[in-house]
Amino acid sequence: MYEEKKKNINWIKIFLEVFILFLIVLLAIKLITIVFSKRNYNKESSNLDNNLSSLIDTAKLYYVNDKLPSKVGDYNKTGLNDLVDQNVIDEVKDENGNTCDMANSYIEIIKLDKEYQFKAYLICGDTSDEKNDFVTYDNSEVKVETTTTATAKVSTTTTTSVSTTKKVVNTTKKVTTTTTVSNKKVISFNTNGGKLIDSMYVTVGSNIDLPTPVRDGYTFIGWYVHSVKYTSLTVSDNVVLTAKWIKN
Repeated sequence: MYEEKKKNINWIKIFLEVFILFLIVLLAIKLITIVFSKRNYNKESSNLDNNLSSLIDTAKLYYVNDKLPSKVGDYNKTGLNDLVDQNVIDEVKDENGNTCDMANSYIEIIKLDKEYQFKAYLICGDTSDEKNDFVTYDNSEVKVETTTTATAKVSTTTTTSVSTTKKVVNTTKKVTTTTTVSNKKVISFNTNGGKLIDSMYVTVGSNIDLPTPVRDGYTFIGWYVHSVKYTSLTVSDNVVLTAKWIKN
């Protein structure tokens, strides 16, 4: 007579193995999602930066002659829709081929003490950014060539006439433009997707309270220059402040 032994099934071990396998699969999915998200972000960031660089180049070509601000502190701002209407640019599109926010995006030029600040601000979908470039200008000399010619004829009662000719004199005049020196600087705000805030033109040494931007669905956490956070600012130079947010 044989006694058949029943084998006991280790359910705990099976459960642990299944659970570990589940965690591995979940982790793999998460890693794949992160990798693709990073690729999409890099693609989006690269496209936005390229568009901003193109708009800066456009601003330098567009703001010439009568479009240049004449006094320190003056500025000109032009919306991208206006540039399209003037056939200056085509519609700006993101990496997916969607048209960016042409109504609220713009280029701008500001005259500073010894340079022009060129600015491009672009909104594409939920992403926005700006780019600034500064171009120094010098006093220029303009040479003006002037020529004077005079001829006089004197007649007497006789049949003899005398003609006199004044020698032509070439002179060169120097016309030098002068620049008014100002002790003011420009504070620009990159709201990073929030509602636009105009640049401030303030006196060096002034301590200013920074405005609070607004962005739907986000909470503002501060103004930053690179990794440094500012709640107020003592003005010493031109600066661009960037808003940082956390999603609600």
